[in-house]
Amino acid sequence: MAIHITTLAERPEFIGTVWEMPDSWPKFMDHDPIAWSLFGPVVQPHRDYAVIATEDDVLVGHGHSVPFALNLPGRGPELPDTGWDQILIRCLRGDPRLQAGGNRTPAEQGRGSRFASRRTGVSNKRASPS
Repeated sequence: MAIHITTLAERPEFIGTVWEMPDSWPKFMDHDPIAWSLFGPVVQPHRDYAVIATEDDVLVGHGHSVPFALNLPGRGPELPDTGWDQILIRCLRGDPRLQAGGNRTPAEQGRGSRFASRRTGVSNKRASPS
């Protein structure tokens, strides 16, 4: 049994399944109404930045990242002090050149297995310029 990594854009039939999976976010993340209100609208149009892991066509994990422009005029070369809320806002506004890592979650059946040690490493990878 091999684990296959694809994007959510390539396998849209898993969109509902991804959102139904229990996540591995720390509990305090469940209390960030700004981020949660922005996460869906940002992720939906950027399915090519979301990866899924399947084994025998069963979802065993997923990861999300979002594109955003770093070091544009009026912004410094550093990540915003206001955290990922600000990154999600910037992503909604334009010119993506850098991926920001988001959530990477193995399904319950994948935790502690070989999958957990082979997470995809998509975060903080430069996106190709358009």
